[in-house]
Amino acid sequence: MFRPFFCPITHQIMLDAVLCSDGRSYERAAIMARFAAGNYRSPVDNSLMNPSCVIQNVHLQNLINSFLLNGAHNDLSDEVRRAAVSATNARILARRAARRAPPF
Repeated sequence: MFRPFFCPITHQIMLDAVLCSDGRSYERAAIMARFAAGNYRSPVDNSLMNPSCVIQNVHLQNLINSFLLNGAHNDLSDEVRRAAVSATNARILARRAARRAPPF
């Protein structure tokens, strides 16, 4: 399994990968929960992190999506696999709908 696909906080495959000021990627919900609790230290190296510098890691998320959609995830549990593929499909459908939406 590809280690970079897993969040250092949840130890689960990331479904919404974000890049933080410590240069690492995390599951958005997990890192935002740490920030909301007042913990601004990196869970990996304990460096001080800037909570306003959280950006979507599009490249990593695309790699994870391809990995999941191409069936290269046979060692994941059925429950995790279904949730990951479902979330990936939802993001793909949302992007397609956004492209079709009329501009405001």
